[in-house]
Amino acid sequence: MKLPANFGGNVSGTGKISALFGSVKNLMVKHKKITAAVALVLVVAVYGTYRTTQQTDASALQNTAQAEVTRGSIEVTVTGTGTIVPVAAENIGPNVSGTVKKIYVQNGDRVKKGDLLAEVVNESLGVEVANARLELEKAALNLKDSSTQLSDDIITAPFSGRIVNLEVKKGEEISKGAVLATLQDDSQLVFDMPVDSDTAKKVYVNQKVEVFLPDQGETVEGRVIVKNSQPVSGYSGENRVYIKVAVAARGNLSSGMKAFGTVTVGGKQVDALAVSSLQWMNETGLKATLNGEVAAIYVQEGQTVKKGQKLFALHSDTAQSEQKTQQVAYEQALLNLNDLQQQLADLKVTAPIDGIVSGMDIKEGDEIGTGSSGSTGTKTSDTQSSASSSTTGSAKTFGKIINTDQVEVSFPVDEVDIAKVKIGQVANLTVDALPDRVFKGKVTEIAEEGQVTNNVASFDVTILVDNSEKLLKSGMTANVTIVVARKDNAVLIPVEALQERGQRKFVLVPADDGSGRNMRPVTVGLMNESFAEITQGLQEGDKILIPGQQSDTRNARTMMPGFGGPPPGSNRNSGTRSSGSGAWH
Repeated sequence: MKLPANFGGNVSGTGKISALFGSVKNLMVKHKKITAAVALVLVVAVYGTYRTTQQTDASALQNTAQAEVTRGSIEVTVTGTGTIVPVAAENIGPNVSGTVKKIYVQNGDRVKKGDLLAEVVNESLGVEVANARLELEKAALNLKDSSTQLSDDIITAPFSGRIVNLEVKKGEEISKGAVLATLQDDSQLVFDMPVDSDTAKKVYVNQKVEVFLPDQGETVEGRVIVKNSQPVSGYSGENRVYIKVAVAARGNLSSGMKAFGTVTVGGKQVDALAVSSLQWMNETGLKATLNGEVAAIYVQEGQTVKKGQKLFALHSDTAQSEQKTQQVAYEQALLNLNDLQQQLADLKVTAPIDGIVSGMDIKEGDEIGTGSSGSTGTKTSDTQSSASSSTTGSAKTFGKIINTDQVEVSFPVDEVDIAKVKIGQVANLTVDALPDRVFKGKVTEIAEEGQVTNNVASFDVTILVDNSEKLLKSGMTANVTIVVARKDNAVLIPVEALQERGQRKFVLVPADDGSGRNMRPVTVGLMNESFAEITQGLQEGDKILIPGQQSDTRNARTMMPGFGGPPPGSNRNSGTRSSGSGAWH
């Protein structure tokens, strides 16, 4: 109700007649020549106006609906509708082509994760797996070989001795395995002395041996260093055993000279069964460990070296690159084998999640392509479109596994109301099939990007609902109410009682003398389409007037929308906006 700017405070008939008498007085003071008759007529007119106004205000007050301020709960809600979908739904199908051998389930069966659903056969897959294993073994060997070809290497002496036959020069290109030099241990020479088996049993390590050197015509002393008990056949058919004898090196001795040994056993001298040849105690060719070049030579030919001494430095630019290439080849071969082995395992199709089998459309003997399962927890507004989106190419799926232990509902919320919706807020959900049930849920997701229609944006809000009773079915239409604000024990009035004047809010209250009505400023808290919370200006039990509504003989409380039915804050259509929500003020 909009009032004149000069109107306020008491608006009863008494106030108006006082104003009129004041006007008469002013006229009489200013115009002394007014006759008494004129004054009398004016007084009579004012009195008539007073009587008429007093009767009019009393009649209007009597015919205006009154209500009593009360306490109760008030809720501000956002409402909408959406389609129920399962939280978890996954396609089932093989990751390998083949022929359906056996099907173990049918639509409507409840299964557990890992349960066997079907078997597929593919005869060529086993051969592919075997070939992949061979390729992996080959790649492993190549990698191992390349790993020994270091980019840089140092060649050291494996034992003490003397460098002979230096074969390379600094900077020379070499191949892996090429001989760089020969290392000899020239402190001793050895030969294998053949004896009969009885003698071999009686000799011992470090036993003295007389060694005759035919090329020198002299005899030197030797020692048994290795006793061998394994007999071998000689040229004349006798069994003989070789014992290794060492002779100290001298200047006139060299490898290849003849040697003939005699050993004393049981007081008797026993000659060797044959002449042998002297050899250096240790002699080996020092070989390159990589393909590359000789970066450095640390010794000279004929030089005596000790075990572990650094001899050569080698370098290769290609060894490291080759090793990386072989590493990649090995990893690719391993991945290929793992993929084929997984395909072999996928010939047995199992349930990816707990749930109910749905949409099975194959039979035993069907030829199928490859398929893929959807992801657990994938949200779908349309179950069928979700199934299609999780298969690729010419993929074939057996059907779906749907888990409805929890369900979701998404619905659009107007941009005016979206700021009121918060993650975790409580939501009530109803379906037409179960009109007497209210299901509890909570807000789990609010879209960051809105959809614009006719220059108005809306944002999808997702509600998660427990469905352990399995009463909610995928595809049902759900009515959702989100409680965005609530106040208990609030001072409440019907929204129809609120009046506005500029930025201020008022209510009409009966005058104290009952002859008129006054405007009282109030402060409003929460408000929905039925009730307004009054935080200042009114108290419980105060009487208020509702403009535009006629009083009758019934109790005034029954005239207040919402006061004659369920208590404020209860579940009622008039307490919320059907389009979205009540507003904040």
